[in-house]
Amino acid sequence: MRITVASKVVSMQDTVDRHLTKHLLNFFRTCYFPPRSISLSITPSDIFGLNTQSAAPATAGPVPTTPKPCGETCADGGFNAAAGVATRGVQKEAEGVAVKRADDGNLTALTHTSNDQRVGKGTADAKGGGEGGEGGDTGVAAKAAITSSVHAQNTADMNTADVNVADVSAEDTKAMIQAAKDGKTGALETLLHAEKSYIQARDKDGRTCLIVALTSGQVEAAEMLLAPTSEAGLLDAQGSTRYDRKNALMWASKRGMTSMVQKLVALPTDVELTDEDGRTALMLAAANGHEKEAEILLTPTLTAGGDLDAQDTASGRSALMFAGNRGLKDFCRLLLSYGARPELTDKNGATSLMLALEHATAKNEAAADILLAPTSRAGVLDVQDANTKQSALHKASSRGYSAIVQKLLDLNASPALTDKNGCTPLLLAIFYAHEAVADVLLTPSAQAGVLQVIGTGKMSALCRACEKGLPRVVQRLLALDADPRWSDRDGNGNTPLMLAIANGHAATADLFLSTKPEPQVAALNVQGTGAMRSALMRASEKGMAATVEKLLGLGVKVSLRDKYGKTALILAIENSHEAVAEMLLPSTAQAGALDFQGTGAMDRKSALMIASKKGLSSIVHTLLQLLADTQIKDPQGKTALDLARENGHQGCISLLEPRTSFEP
Repeated sequence: MRITVASKVVSMQDTVDRHLTKHLLNFFRTCYFPPRSISLSITPSDIFGLNTQSAAPATAGPVPTTPKPCGETCADGGFNAAAGVATRGVQKEAEGVAVKRADDGNLTALTHTSNDQRVGKGTADAKGGGEGGEGGDTGVAAKAAITSSVHAQNTADMNTADVNVADVSAEDTKAMIQAAKDGKTGALETLLHAEKSYIQARDKDGRTCLIVALTSGQVEAAEMLLAPTSEAGLLDAQGSTRYDRKNALMWASKRGMTSMVQKLVALPTDVELTDEDGRTALMLAAANGHEKEAEILLTPTLTAGGDLDAQDTASGRSALMFAGNRGLKDFCRLLLSYGARPELTDKNGATSLMLALEHATAKNEAAADILLAPTSRAGVLDVQDANTKQSALHKASSRGYSAIVQKLLDLNASPALTDKNGCTPLLLAIFYAHEAVADVLLTPSAQAGVLQVIGTGKMSALCRACEKGLPRVVQRLLALDADPRWSDRDGNGNTPLMLAIANGHAATADLFLSTKPEPQVAALNVQGTGAMRSALMRASEKGMAATVEKLLGLGVKVSLRDKYGKTALILAIENSHEAVAEMLLPSTAQAGALDFQGTGAMDRKSALMIASKKGLSSIVHTLLQLLADTQIKDPQGKTALDLARENGHQGCISLLEPRTSFEP
């Protein structure tokens, strides 16, 4: 015998014994060469045990693309190896396979036949090969095997017989599954030519070769496996684990394999089967955003009498809900045209419209637009979900969909509903800084009397707009309801002005201060309950010179101290805002607060000490002119001069040394 693989010849001159049978089939099972790269020359004596020394080896020839019937000799005198080679001893009557153990069970003859063809020629060849030499016993066994195959053909119908999955060995299974996973179509063809029942192979999770190919993205291999899988009745075979009960159609739908979905629905596959989460192939396509595949599956589902409103067991979502959530506007329109119900809610109490509004994408906005009118007609526009207690208007407001918000209001969606945090749609729009959405909601919210509703962080709409720096919204809020602007407080006692300043929104703060009527000084001097800082302190800390100037012009107190004993001047110097500090120095000196020190255990420094330590020579110069005390010491006993020397600020040292030497 000679085997040629990729132009390399392997010669076997010994009589085929029980070991050669095993090695030959192992070769076919594990080799990843395509069939055309493998060629054999094999004589009847190789199969039936004649002495090969008395028979000249036949000329090697390529294995035909379509195998000849088992036992039929090729034109060159060799046997068709892909169909007539000996294999393991397991009797198989299904699919035209007949097997009988020879002698001690170590040598097996395998024959394949078609629906309308018997194995007459193979029988004749076996008779000729059963005589002479030391292989006579094997020849007798081979003839017995073929006789058995004839008997099997007379008693079993190849098209209806079941092949026991247990007949496929672990070794065969591993080879088939690996070839499917790697997309080795040549190996798959070789294995299936050698033994059709190999299509029964399953992996450890109970998945067929077709499913393995699909999950591995091996489309070519999957297409090659379609026909044998269908013939074996395995198209609807599902994984066997609690985490995976999907069949081939479900996997193709989930992965968005358009051509495979088209080919599978053309075969006898059950489109109504559900996976471990109770999802059909249609639901899986929609859930994974594959609109084209979902549309392909719709007609077969309707034809099979499938329920378009079926909801899965995991989330309670229907195909329409999945389509809305993934922004499949055309599929949503199609489902609605076939009567899908928009009023259904999932396990969280969310409608298809609400699920469409979960994501801030153009696709989702378009899908929501399709769902608006049907949801309104169903009377569920103001439904609130169980977790967040948000309605469709809440969700549209938080996503910044101004057009959808306007349409919802036109359909009489309520702007007065509050979510679990007490937020109205207006508060959510402001919280997420969607100024255009807030503009749409302001008048309806005012009409509903909810402008003063307190939401997350115990903030009103005005407080939140100042915190986010939305001057247009602030201006409109002040125009709609100006009185609360100085009485509003957040959870930390901060006024709207303090929130604008604390977040560095100078334009919003200036707008707030310039709006008539002018604020009372008492309102401007309010200190928060956290760090106990006033508007002036926060503006000084942020270096907002224009705001500090306006506040000083309104007569705010500069001597106020925060939780740590720091004045506005100290905060400005600590943050190196020299221009702001220069503004604050005269009024601070006049208030007698020039030498105030912080009250922290390790931070009891005056303005002069801090300026000296930081090397702010111009501030040190002004402080000395205003007669700041140079002898004050910090907790470590250091003066302003000590701190300047310690940090090597020569300019400050030269200013401080003369003043310090003259003081007692």
